[in-house]
Amino acid sequence: MTPCFQKMAAPGRKVLIVYAHQEPKSLNGSLKNIAVEELSKQSCSVTVSDLYSMEFEPRATRNDIVGCLHNSEQFNYGAESWEAYRKGCLTKDIVEEQKKVHEADLVIFQFPLYWFSVPAIMKGWMDRVLTQGFAHNFPDCFDAGLLNNKLALLSFTTGGNEEMYSKGGISGDIHYVLWPMQHGILHFCGFKVLAPQICFSPEYETEEKRKEMLTTWAQRLKTIWEEKPINCTPEWYFRILIFPLHQQELRYLASCRTEPSPAKTPLESLIELHFELQKVTLKHPIPVINYSLSNIVSVLLMVIPECIIVWKKYVRVCYFTNTSQ
Repeated sequence: MTPCFQKMAAPGRKVLIVYAHQEPKSLNGSLKNIAVEELSKQSCSVTVSDLYSMEFEPRATRNDIVGCLHNSEQFNYGAESWEAYRKGCLTKDIVEEQKKVHEADLVIFQFPLYWFSVPAIMKGWMDRVLTQGFAHNFPDCFDAGLLNNKLALLSFTTGGNEEMYSKGGISGDIHYVLWPMQHGILHFCGFKVLAPQICFSPEYETEEKRKEMLTTWAQRLKTIWEEKPINCTPEWYFRILIFPLHQQELRYLASCRTEPSPAKTPLESLIELHFELQKVTLKHPIPVINYSLSNIVSVLLMVIPECIIVWKKYVRVCYFTNTSQ
């Protein structure tokens, strides 16, 4: 269920841009500058955390806690940073960044995609700044996260082109790549996540195309406060964004028996269709359906309604298995 979202007016809004790139003349640098310029025109107050120029410390260590540790015999960063946040004992650099986040209505993360993720220095910012007690406090997470009155947006460049990050591309659907960042970090902390701004493979594009990327970003920023957040719930994200079936798969499933055989249990029907789907994906090799159980079941549940019961039982067993470790 998507939480109610109220559009924001631009004047007086505060924006934090967390920027991670070594070269000011890079496209990332230009994208950051465009954001500052365009949002300032809207009478927004814009703050930039330029992580490289700040020489921001990305490592989460004991040095982040001022004074005595809660448990000096066995250091636990999560527990210690939580305790330090409550007591006001986090280091100055963390406190300053948390203040910026606290005051912001929108946080834009500007970066080049490194190894299907954010650069290490930006990940370190997330590790150290988005502490328990400040950004989340179980069960206050996801829609109930402590930053649920804020918007967040990933704006980034890639090395690979758009085709490589398509549903059938060698790198996989870009939305699947973004799931750990958009859902696992931002949505976990309560952020309402706006659609990402992606500049595919600028290094291999013409100067004209690169200018077009900047223009597109500037145009989007003019109406950024009117945008609605994307839905970050797993069912919507994976069923609708990630795994829509290709035509040959739809034709194949249409020819299949979609009701479980009376002589078979739902689980037996699920397994049978699992192997049938493997046959069609081998015949038409499309990396939309991976062979992991969770991905296949996400497709099968659309076909055999009774399998929902089986899947719920499976998830329940996995949950208790994982939490006991």
